[in-house]
Amino acid sequence: MQNTLHKQSWLRMNTLTGTGKVLRSTGVPSERSGFLGSCFAFRQPTHFLTAAHCVSGFSANEISVQAYHRINATPVSKIHEHPDADLAILELAAAPDEFTQPFWSGGGGPACLGLNFIAYGFPESIFDEKSRTPTPRLFKGHFQRTFWYPSPLGFKYEAGELSIPCPAGLSGGPIFRQRAHQVVLGVVTENLESMKVLESEEEKHHDGQVERNVYRSVINYGVCVLLNDPVMTWLDAHVPREPRYFSAKPLKGSTIAVESDDDEYYALL
Repeated sequence: MQNTLHKQSWLRMNTLTGTGKVLRSTGVPSERSGFLGSCFAFRQPTHFLTAAHCVSGFSANEISVQAYHRINATPVSKIHEHPDADLAILELAAAPDEFTQPFWSGGGGPACLGLNFIAYGFPESIFDEKSRTPTPRLFKGHFQRTFWYPSPLGFKYEAGELSIPCPAGLSGGPIFRQRAHQVVLGVVTENLESMKVLESEEEKHHDGQVERNVYRSVINYGVCVLLNDPVMTWLDAHVPREPRYFSAKPLKGSTIAVESDDDEYYALL
């Protein structure tokens, strides 16, 4: 009976309805500066997670959340920033609407080496020409390693290194399982660069000046804060764990392919 209930709820889900944009003010941003980053509903439709650096320096009354499928934004009533990790909770006075479907944690174990994931958010480098707002994009990859990350932004947390680059604007977006889309593993935070010198050549001019050309290979890696302890203990203190929230009404629109059979997915619940 339990699996039947979950299965019926899963058929109503559109994972993307739990995602959104963090804005500096209520409404649709008319300029690039109005967009601060990505976010997503976590456990409850009134609690959204994002990267702390996206909202650092702002008060709650300066921030709003525009859900993926909404034109208008919902004001933020409280901001809870983690004391160490690049993670913040945006608490709303009310849910954006009855369609908002939160992600949840747990199921299938924590992130590990080689585990496939999906990242979703609003990269700042890609804008819709009509509305001048970031265009939502989906990224697929795997975890290359997990490590303790002393961020140059001043944060410290257990991180996952991603096999994909994370452009500006994707920060705050969810990292979730490819085989169970509602199960979130982490929150996108930064982008790292690895540089290797491939070739170097010098050219001496008639006036004695030396010109050096250096050819480098640059590889970009994304970073996410993993939702493991002690981060989960902090989240438990601020976001109600139960009951799991399911939207009572279906929303037509984009969905994401599940790359597994039903039995494998339900084993994670």
